[in-house]
Amino acid sequence: MFRSLPTVVLLLLAAGLTGSFWLTPTVSQPLTVTAPARPKVDLAKRVEPTLAKADAEAEAAVERQLAHLTRFFAEARGRTPQFAESVLGWGSKWRFVIDKVPYTKGDRHAEYLRKMFAEQLFSDKELTQAIEQIARGYADALTDVENQMLVRLRQDIVGLPVAELPQFQDPVALQTAYGSALKQAQTHVGASVNT
Repeated sequence: MFRSLPTVVLLLLAAGLTGSFWLTPTVSQPLTVTAPARPKVDLAKRVEPTLAKADAEAEAAVERQLAHLTRFFAEARGRTPQFAESVLGWGSKWRFVIDKVPYTKGDRHAEYLRKMFAEQLFSDKELTQAIEQIARGYADALTDVENQMLVRLRQDIVGLPVAELPQFQDPVALQTAYGSALKQAQTHVGASVNT
C-alpha cells in the first residue's frame, strides 16, 4: 500500500498535526501574564528606626544648645558676690537715701542697680545675643539632622514602589517635598494652637 517508510512518516505526521489542530480547544480570551505579587511591606515599620534616630538627635541638639545657656547663667551666678557687694555697699545705700529726699530726681538707685547688673552680671544685649546664638545653633543642628534623616529615609525605601515616585528620585526634590510637608504641618499645628 505505502511504498516507502518516509511516505508513511509524512502521512502520520500530517494526520497528527491536523488532528491536534482540530482537537485543541481554542482560546477565546487573550492570555494575560501577571507579575508575581510583591511581598507586603509596612512602610511605617521600615522607616520607624530612622525617624526615632532623628528624633533622638534633635533632642540631643536641644540639650547641647541649652547647655550653652546654662553655662551663660552659671558664669553670671559666679559673679553674684561682686554684684551683691556693689548693691549692698555704701554707694547703693547713699543713692537709695538721696532718692527719698524731696525735690530730687528719685531714680538714682534704680539706675545704679540696672547699671551694676548689666556691668557685673549680664546686659539685655548680652542675654539677647546668647539666646539668638543658641537659636541659630539649634536651627543649624536641626537642619543637619533633617538632611541626614532624608538620606537615611531614601536608603530605607530602596526597592519599594514608593521609591519610584518623582519626589524620591532627586535629593533636591526630596528636600523640597519634605520642606513643603513641614510647612503644611506647621500651618496646621499653628492653626490648632491659635484656636
